Amino acid sequence: MKISRLEEYGLRCMLQLAQHAGESMRVETIARLEGLSKAYVAKIIAPLRRAGLVLSVRGVKGGYLLARSPETISLTEILFSLEATEVDDGFCRTHSGKCPRCIHMPDCGIRAMWLLVTEQAYRALSHITLAQLLGEEVVVTNRIKQYF
Repeated sequence: MKISRLEEYGLRCMLQLAQHAGESMRVETIARLEGLSKAYVAKIIAPLRRAGLVLSVRGVKGGYLLARSPETISLTEILFSLEATEVDDGFCRTHSGKCPRCIHMPDCGIRAMWLLVTEQAYRALSHITLAQLLGEEVVVTNRIKQYF
């Protein structure tokens, strides 16, 4: 399982919104707090809004806020809204070496392992909510280690 830059920063932006639950945050504020450009934060927020995880608020006090409470938003919801993918045959096509397709398809022990690892990771992430990531690292680790 590979987490892309977009997915990592998406989780971080969602965590900012969770830390400020109930109040809207401007793109500029999120960008400053995360050390990202305003354009990149806007790019991240767009699919989260389309997925119904983030609401936009117009006006002087406008910005973005979570559409639901952080306790009800799973990490898989966030990752899949940002186009996270699971290991599948497409993975094997892009990692085929010099061949047009992997020489081990369809009987591959490596692919079987990656499929199981990915499935387990997504299963764990589906049980972890945005709210569980709030707090210091040691607290968060103790809170979520039951899923691994």
